[in-house]
Amino acid sequence: MLRAPFRGGTWRVLTGFCLTAFFLVAAPAWSESSGPGEKSVPGGPASAGRHADAFVVNPAVSILLSRNIRPYFDALDGISDGVADGLPDAKIHRTVFTLSDYPPERAARLEEKLKALDPDLLITVGPEALRMVELRLDRLVPRLLYSMILHPRSILGPDAAVCGVAMDIPLIEQLRTIRSALPGIRLLGLLYDPVYNETRFRRAKAALKNAHFATPLVLTPIPVSLKDIRRKLDRSWEHIDALWFIPDQTVKGESLIRQILKESISRNIPAIGFNRLFYDSGATLSFVLDYKEIGRKTGRMAVRYLHTGDCRPAGPAYQAWINSRVVRRIGATVRLDAEAGIVEGP
Repeated sequence: MLRAPFRGGTWRVLTGFCLTAFFLVAAPAWSESSGPGEKSVPGGPASAGRHADAFVVNPAVSILLSRNIRPYFDALDGISDGVADGLPDAKIHRTVFTLSDYPPERAARLEEKLKALDPDLLITVGPEALRMVELRLDRLVPRLLYSMILHPRSILGPDAAVCGVAMDIPLIEQLRTIRSALPGIRLLGLLYDPVYNETRFRRAKAALKNAHFATPLVLTPIPVSLKDIRRKLDRSWEHIDALWFIPDQTVKGESLIRQILKESISRNIPAIGFNRLFYDSGATLSFVLDYKEIGRKTGRMAVRYLHTGDCRPAGPAYQAWINSRVVRRIGATVRLDAEAGIVEGP
């Protein structure tokens, strides 16, 4: 377990746990709960108004990280900033846990710690943390937010009354960006495995039908499996003007992605990817998430939730990066629009 201020000071790492990196963060007055062998810092969260619908004056916030990876650390820094901006004068009591410190045989210990802390709000970062809360910890927290998860409804169910900031960029937003950034294309090939993404393809098709673009965009399905992906692509290149990747359990892996992008460049066909790997590997257009800003959105949402009890799901913070080197090489026509987040990548 790691505990830190929201502003002012450095992270402090308690011996025996996994988070060992240090980050500088900014924070208002803060406090920590004490436990066996831990130092108590005076001025804990206010007891009045705990778990009430009204504004919580000095909230206790617990954060559960799925793993110790850089994107989650960036999001954690952003959460700190977002909460601190909304509650500049509050004494915020924050406790951060990492799920990897609590394997299945120690899960009960995590449950005990959360029960003792009795937080006003629990924020999960990553899918594994949300899954753990859904399975074991939901009854222990009055308010729950998720962050840094691609498909929260796959864990929570379609009707769950839980909100947060997902990593899934709405399909209609992606299509509008593609139409705006690549004005010369008409036939957009969508590469996907129907086992995992048939529903997503149907949603993309419906979104495109309702988009009413001035210049038509036609979605061309390229359904593949691991065994026939290269053969299906070989038959599809001459029927598409651009190739669109979406998160898919079959179309993944750096080696496969780089091979496909190399071929798209050789055929002068722009490719559209969904993270920094695609940009670095030769995609013409890449949707790149801003993990720290996702954290800030989560922090601001947490403040609103604690203030009013109001909470609504939100999409991620991102930019659409144009790879100018690839554009020059394949002769693609592109259009930048800084206000819409379509910018030239680094």
